[in-house]
Amino acid sequence: MKKNLKRLNQIGEVSASLACIVAIFLIASLYIEPIKSWTSYLVAILLVTSSPFLLFTQGIIPLITGRMRVSLAFIYEFDAPPFFARLISLFYIMFGILALLLGFILLIVWLM
Repeated sequence: MKKNLKRLNQIGEVSASLACIVAIFLIASLYIEPIKSWTSYLVAILLVTSSPFLLFTQGIIPLITGRMRVSLAFIYEFDAPPFFARLISLFYIMFGILALLLGFILLIVWLM
């Protein structure tokens, strides 16, 4: 069980970094080209595919267990106290839902 949680946490960290990259692409695509460009379509696909992983691994699991491993620039890692782990997981849930909604809105706009 501990190995599975560790693996899910690693997937969540990758999806969180992927969501940050996607946000950079989204900002660049909105400033460089109109909303119906191929980059906004790519961003929408990445947002829709990465946000469930972000929601589940970084949001729901720490909210239930109260345990989260925090990494500062991949140099120093520590276990967050349960209150802060649950608070951080609520932010991850909020950002995951916003990313999912934004991805669906971009897909709908692109397909119209």
